[in-house]
Amino acid sequence: GRLWDLGTDVVHFKLPNPVDPYFGQPPLRAAVRAVAVDNEATEYVKSLLQNDATPLAVIKTSEAIDEATYRRLKERWENRHGGRNRGRMGVLSPGMEVQVLGLNLRDLEFPDLRSISETRICMVFGVPPILVGAKTGVDRSTYANYAEARRSFWEETVSPLLRRLEDRINHTLLPMFGREAEGVEAWFDTSEVSAL
Repeated sequence: GRLWDLGTDVVHFKLPNPVDPYFGQPPLRAAVRAVAVDNEATEYVKSLLQNDATPLAVIKTSEAIDEATYRRLKERWENRHGGRNRGRMGVLSPGMEVQVLGLNLRDLEFPDLRSISETRICMVFGVPPILVGAKTGVDRSTYANYAEARRSFWEETVSPLLRRLEDRINHTLLPMFGREAEGVEAWFDTSEVSAL
């Protein structure tokens, strides 16, 4: 077989890098901090959920109870409200009160922090947040917004990328075929793309 010469037999498709024109720069490099923040928030919530030793709630009473009564009440409560019975209504004896201690999962979502990270990550890829179900996009989603976002994604992100690829193929790859490639032009057929 033929040995490949990486200098002439490989076409390097690259995106612009303002610092180094020879090597391209992946879009994610611009959002590396946003990705790190999002990953750290996810890891923090995971760690908190795995290691938290706080019960979801306690039942308080003004009277002292012995160990046997405690075990009986605990077993009865878990049988009535644990497993498949979770979420069922509970009734307490007079003088008892439930105090919630456990984690509120809504507080763990870091909605503002997540929204900022998701938006920044979508921005560097040119993807409208609504298309990937990011919180920012979902908060503003309607069918009209979604349809417009799809059109915008194709017109402002995908089409320029396809033109960049076409140019690279036409100016670098096709000349490698010599006379056989004269008059040949590579292009992407987007006639079937419904968003366009």
